[in-house]
This record gives sequence, structure tokens and C-alpha cells, in this order.
Amino acid sequence: MAEAAARQGLAALVVAPDSIDRVKAAAVIEAGAELVRVGPTTDERKLRAEQIAAERGWVLVPPFDHEWIISGQGTLVLELIEQIGTFEHLWLPVGGGGLAAGCAAVASVEMPECQVHTVEPEGSAALARSLQADQRLHLEETVSEADGLLPLTIGELNWELLSRAGVAAEVISEGQLMASLSILHQRLEILAEPSGCCSSAPLLAPRSGAALPGGTHVAVVSGGNVSSERLARLLSPQ
Repeated sequence: MAEAAARQGLAALVVAPDSIDRVKAAAVIEAGAELVRVGPTTDERKLRAEQIAAERGWVLVPPFDHEWIISGQGTLVLELIEQIGTFEHLWLPVGGGGLAAGCAAVASVEMPECQVHTVEPEGSAALARSLQADQRLHLEETVSEADGLLPLTIGELNWELLSRAGVAAEVISEGQLMASLSILHQRLEILAEPSGCCSSAPLLAPRSGAALPGGTHVAVVSGGNVSSERLARLLSPQ
């Protein structure tokens, strides 16, 4: 968003968690945007962003629960089809659900036979738990190294789409997440932050006894904003 605002000659302010990776923070500032750090939860940041937008008379761009975000992220499926054609399985990381909702909506039209798989860390499985309960849940706490996937609840619009999209919800352990990070970085030479490694974990580090269905599988590895210090810590033997 900071980069897009800079290209349009617009002022921008990004509200981020206190724990934001220094690489992400530096990218926001280098693009010319203001950076405000607020608390650990999405709810706290949403409230502060709404206050700032009201005070300044600015447009609020939410992180995931808005038709702009859902529609924009859904174009990823169109790009995939353009590049590789249709396929049978699409694996997506889930935080607030904007990417998954948009992609599931587009896939249902362009590739109705494609199974969309959503992947969440076990410490932040808002969608999987909501689907199991057949209602949108609000978690008390979310914990994972996948710091971009920690909202306490799925966005309302995203839930409306995902709850009837027939997605297959997968929950991974932190061990699977770290194994996926290691394989992507050390074997495939792909720099991805933990949140970006989530979707590939069931493919690269499946649970014991898990069997993948046939067909072509596509995992969206999204996000490479991780400092060298943090990456070294995550990849070091425990």
C-alpha cells in the first residue's frame, strides 16, 4: 500500500503490530509512508487506524475484510491460469481470509473442479475452528511464528464467502511450518517469511501418514519480508 500511494503521489500511513519485522518496517518507511506501531492484536490496530482516518479525513484501507482486498487478491487465480493453465488443487495461507476468499470466489467460476485448501498454524486456526463450529469464532489469542497470520477472527465478508465455498481447511504444526521454511530456503533457494511458508507446509512437510490427492497442486508462497537475523534464528538447530 505504501508503494502504491507513493506512485500515485498520495500520503499514506500504515498501522502495524509492535512486533513488525524490521524488514517490513523499513520497506514501509522507504516507500515514504508513516508507520504507527500499535499493540499485538488486529482489533487494536483496526481501532487506531479508524481513529487516524477519521481525524485526518483519509480513506481507510483495511488489511483483509473489504471487497477491494478480496477482489484484488482474487486476481491471483487469473494470473495463475494465464501462466500455467488450470489445475486441481490450490493451497493458500489464511490470516484474516482476504486472499483465500478472493481466490476461492474466482476459482469457483474459472476452475469449478479445483479444490481450494486453506492452511493455518495450529496456534492461529480461526477459519478451521469456525468451519468446524459452523459459525464465525473470535479467538482469545493467536500465537505462531507466522506473524502475518494472527488475526483473532476471520473477516466478516471473508467468512460469508469461505463458509460456503467448500474449502478444505488444513491446520499445521509449528514443526511443519519450520520444515517448510527450511526446505524453501535451503533446498529451493526461495526467500519466504514464515507466513508465506504456511501454504506449502502440507506439501513439503506432510503429517505422518497423510496422502495427497492426485492432480496438479499449486501453493501460494506469499511474503518475503524477514530479516536475516530472524531467518538465521528460525533456521538454526533447536
